[in-house]
Amino acid sequence: MFEKVTLSSLQKSLGPVLIYLIPVVVFILLLSGTYWMWKETNRLSIELIRAGSRSQAEQIKIRFQLFLFERTKDLLHLASIISTDSIGNDSHRFPKDASGIVYREKSYRQIFFFDLSGQFRYLDNPADSKYVQNQIFLQVIRSYLSSVKKTGPVEMVSTPFADTSGEKLLAVFVPVQITKNSDSVFIGAVCGLLKVPFFISKILDSTTVQSYQIIITIADSLLYKNPIEPENNTAVRATAGIVFTDMQKNVRIVVTPPFRGFLKVLLQENNTRFTVNILLSLGAVMLLAISLYAFRKASLIGNDLKKSEARYRTLAENASDMIFRQLISDGSYEYVSPASERVTGYTAEDFYKKPFFFNQITEEDSKPIIEQQWKDVLSGVLKPFYDFKIVDKSGKIHWIHQKIVIIFDSEMNPIAIEGIVSDITEQIIASEEREKLIAALKRNNQDLERFTYTISHELKTPLITIKGFLGYLEAEAKSGDLSTLHRDIQYIITASETMESLLNNLTEITKIGQLNIIREKVDIREVVTRVTGSLQALIEKTGADIIIMPGLPGVNGYANELGVLFRNLIENALKFRQRSVPPKIVIGFGTYNGIEDVFYVKDNGLGFDPRYNERIFGLFNKLDSETSGTGAGLTMVKRIIEHHGGWVKAQSEGVGKGTVIIFKLPQIS
Repeated sequence: MFEKVTLSSLQKSLGPVLIYLIPVVVFILLLSGTYWMWKETNRLSIELIRAGSRSQAEQIKIRFQLFLFERTKDLLHLASIISTDSIGNDSHRFPKDASGIVYREKSYRQIFFFDLSGQFRYLDNPADSKYVQNQIFLQVIRSYLSSVKKTGPVEMVSTPFADTSGEKLLAVFVPVQITKNSDSVFIGAVCGLLKVPFFISKILDSTTVQSYQIIITIADSLLYKNPIEPENNTAVRATAGIVFTDMQKNVRIVVTPPFRGFLKVLLQENNTRFTVNILLSLGAVMLLAISLYAFRKASLIGNDLKKSEARYRTLAENASDMIFRQLISDGSYEYVSPASERVTGYTAEDFYKKPFFFNQITEEDSKPIIEQQWKDVLSGVLKPFYDFKIVDKSGKIHWIHQKIVIIFDSEMNPIAIEGIVSDITEQIIASEEREKLIAALKRNNQDLERFTYTISHELKTPLITIKGFLGYLEAEAKSGDLSTLHRDIQYIITASETMESLLNNLTEITKIGQLNIIREKVDIREVVTRVTGSLQALIEKTGADIIIMPGLPGVNGYANELGVLFRNLIENALKFRQRSVPPKIVIGFGTYNGIEDVFYVKDNGLGFDPRYNERIFGLFNKLDSETSGTGAGLTMVKRIIEHHGGWVKAQSEGVGKGTVIIFKLPQIS
């Protein structure tokens, strides 16, 4: 009755004009919102690209500072020579070391030492003294000495300048002080002339130079600007710049991105979305207009109460969910829809015959839920829904989702409940599977973190070895002493082979579970036989006795991975054997230590302390440092078994008492 009054009043109050006006207003609102989103997305896109430009500028800044820091270290070394020698005591060291630095670092044009009068005392190459007469450079030196009078002796970089030949240079100054009567006395500075093109090539990569416009200034003097110009105003809006102070000079780096790249794609996609949203808004408004027109027509037609009741009953009779009405007084059912048989396995007649029938078919663990539900009904305070388990007519357990409302009489006394019952068994199963997947994902993320840490740790050792012995080789080459050359090279080769082995093992581990292959029935006896055949030379060499027990079942899995699994287990057992006893390896299936239906690989080898049961499966973990290899074999074993949905554990009674690897796989027969 309430709905009918609403339709009637709407018909009288809303004429055709107002009904057609609503879509226009809605369209204007949608258009305004879409336009605002378009402008905001454009702004965010430019901000994103600007952030990328800022990142490029920060990277250039870091390389700029690092390069000047390295050059400052060179000059500090030369300054220490002058400070120690007190000028003249060992004056040949400065040219020798300076020449070595210029030869090693191609960005230097020349290195000088000048005193407080601006006179050149030492040069890296006394024969090349053209800069001593260069008035431009002499002015740079005088400018530095003038600055030192204000700031005190400090490290400083000059603004860019060109010599008489037009070559662009940059001067780096490091003050030289000596101790005199317990005081530090400034006597001059070591100056390194840097060739700007070499300097720029050190701090800029070719990709950035070819894509971005880059401008670098020192104290407002242009150091570098590549020939790329901004393509349009949008690219200029995405420009980012940073200003910082290094060696007493303000440095500014400005980076402008290319419009043709990611920025253009973002803006084009945003324009496309704007157009699509306008069209969708127009379509939605048209649908709204049609809906309003249909609503007005429906309100004019109306329906009588009898037809409404008939439609309601038809809906209830054909609904996929069970609908019921139950009296509170005696628990009998006034109405039960035919869907009860699909949901519970019992017909409506079964419910009519037995009051409180839901209580009788509820699974034992869920009975407290039903009892609490009835208490809630009597108290008049219901939960939004009740989920519980029932046992259907065939004995199967189903999860039920029940929503109920209380029906009151005219005096607000509860007289009945009406409810809708759904079978949510599949949803519950899906939810449980989802939780399992989430848990597996968390485990995988934790494994990934450990994996990343282990890689960085294990690869660092051979790299340090290689780096160290390369330093020895350099020193030996300079000194001419080649007596230990072969030994040092052999250490480098060994470290390289270790790194290659580590990387190969990592590659094999990461391949596990990545190939898009289908599971198949795998004959484990055939796999083991094939693996032992491939290892026959090693088996004969060690005098091993390989025993393959009867009754190995087929497995639903991946043949190649299972081959790798058993190869690693057998190789591991042979590797960690006792030298005084011939190896004996037993491969079987059955009940082991009270665990049913498991595979096991048992040996009489070195064994291990039971405290390390889990540690031996860690990546690159080796309990015996005397053996060769990287320690990745059992890690591969664990990953392959987990990829098959199984588990693995290692057992040993102690060192020297052998090892048994027990694992579960999805066997077929």
